[in-house]
Amino acid sequence: MLGIQGFEVFVRKQTKNRVGRSSRMAWVAKLPWWLCFAAAAGGWYYAQSLVGDRPQVAIRSLSDIQPAAAVMAPWAAAYIGQYVVPGFFGLAGVASFLRRWTDRRLVRKVMRNPKNLARGMDWREFEKLVAEAFRRQGYSVTMTEAGADGGVDVVLRRGGKKAYCQCKQYKTSKVGVAVVRELYGVMASEGVDEGFVVTCGTFTEAAKDFAHGLNITLVDYYDLCDWFGVDPY
Repeated sequence: MLGIQGFEVFVRKQTKNRVGRSSRMAWVAKLPWWLCFAAAAGGWYYAQSLVGDRPQVAIRSLSDIQPAAAVMAPWAAAYIGQYVVPGFFGLAGVASFLRRWTDRRLVRKVMRNPKNLARGMDWREFEKLVAEAFRRQGYSVTMTEAGADGGVDVVLRRGGKKAYCQCKQYKTSKVGVAVVRELYGVMASEGVDEGFVVTCGTFTEAAKDFAHGLNITLVDYYDLCDWFGVDPY
């Protein structure tokens, strides 16, 4: 009975409100797609083990309603959960698969023609491409919310260390020292170990001078091409 009651609490939390469901869905969709589908299958089997036979209750008067509801509620939660939980994780798995497919499509686009770094995608796609590049280097990658700049576009973790990355898709001008200084300020205030500024263009000399001696790596167009193993020309 405790297992069913715990499952009932979980189902209630998952169905509390649309905003909550959307935010949880977005968070779960960041997991590998295969893990989401495994959780969907596991949730279905677990719920099946809790459902069992429907409790038999008899309501002969108004006083019987509350005890009957107490008996039926856990069973009803498990019965609904056998569809809600797999559906939730299944949809998250589909979203995760599509996200990974989109990221890899961007990589193929660049490998066909590296000039697409500047002219063949928008700023958000550029951030996704950079995130995929770090993912291929063994980093755990978390992208910040679209439009929420604040000096950080991608949060990276590897080997117990945390790094911040700022992406700049400057198609004509060079990335100046202000961008590097902004990232360094955020790193210093939050105690972050390492920083990256990635652009599809180049950096000014002032930006390079400021980053020199700091734990900030400047990645320009030629570095990106090297990461993806393509000829920059």
